[in-house]
Amino acid sequence: PTMVTAVPEEEFMQGKYIFSRRGIIFLVAGFLVLLGIALGVAIPLSRRISGSTTAPEKEPDLSEVLTYAPEAICYSHIPLMTDLSRVCTDPSTLPKGGPFCQLVNDGILAQLHHVYRGQLLVLQEDDVSGRQVDINIPKVDMVITNAGAQRGDILPNTNVTLGTIQENLPFLSNRVVLLEVSPYDIHQSLEGGLNYTLQTIPIKVSFSAGYPYAANLRFDIDLTQPYGQRVSNMEVWRESENENDDKGTGGDAENDGGGDGMSAGSWALLNPTDTTTKYVSATNSYLARGGDQYFRTVPEEAKAVLSDHGFTDTFAEYCRSVDMLLGQDLESMSTQEFVPLEEY
Repeated sequence: PTMVTAVPEEEFMQGKYIFSRRGIIFLVAGFLVLLGIALGVAIPLSRRISGSTTAPEKEPDLSEVLTYAPEAICYSHIPLMTDLSRVCTDPSTLPKGGPFCQLVNDGILAQLHHVYRGQLLVLQEDDVSGRQVDINIPKVDMVITNAGAQRGDILPNTNVTLGTIQENLPFLSNRVVLLEVSPYDIHQSLEGGLNYTLQTIPIKVSFSAGYPYAANLRFDIDLTQPYGQRVSNMEVWRESENENDDKGTGGDAENDGGGDGMSAGSWALLNPTDTTTKYVSATNSYLARGGDQYFRTVPEEAKAVLSDHGFTDTFAEYCRSVDMLLGQDLESMSTQEFVPLEEY
């Protein structure tokens, strides 16, 4: 029979036996006690260290008044076809779409011009592709977004607060993204947005977020045409050599339609098959990733994020810069001629 003998205590002390059942229990218990003490000290300490080097972000004051709106600025998606506005309830009064959607594009372009005019932008970290990107950009030429980035009206005779802007542009994580695009890329993006729009209409007629709006870019749209032929007469605003640095107020663009109200110039027709001419377009990070079928022909190395510029925050900064916020008139809308679906 197997004999079980007790191990003398002195032999443990001499290192002949490393563990015993009782020793293991005491060792594990002691380790857990020490771990608990360490965590209890380390977590508050890490908070104190973090707090000592980085101040907590201040919560934005949503009641802050940015500017004043003397008149209603109505919100819509598709011209003539959507009735989202609480103020302009008859879609026939919005034959070229929602003035607020247009104003957001024009305001963001104006703000980017105000911040970067005369400078070269050196963009480094691109969180669209996850790579390091260096792009020198002399100027932002246009802004292209989808109607769904906007979600409300500006009411008449009201102080426009930060809360109003965040409510109407609710996707606060969206960054401003700059892309190097050709006329071909622009045409494909506009066609893609319309294709997405027409795909969503059978599901939700009044909410077609893909419809395009733009600043310093205008076009005609015919929804009765097949894919690839719905967008025509694309024109980009080109500044004259004598630049006008005066800020606009969100109203009519100066000199026949400079979309951001900041410069003199003229409209130039774009060839939708041109893949060599390059422009810089700003958009939001959702569209830059191909959302709503936008910018899918643009390579990742031609996309870079302005990480310090939230899409909503950039428009809020524009609002702070003007005394009054005014909606765009029909001539200032990016959609110039529009043909709705026959059933509408």
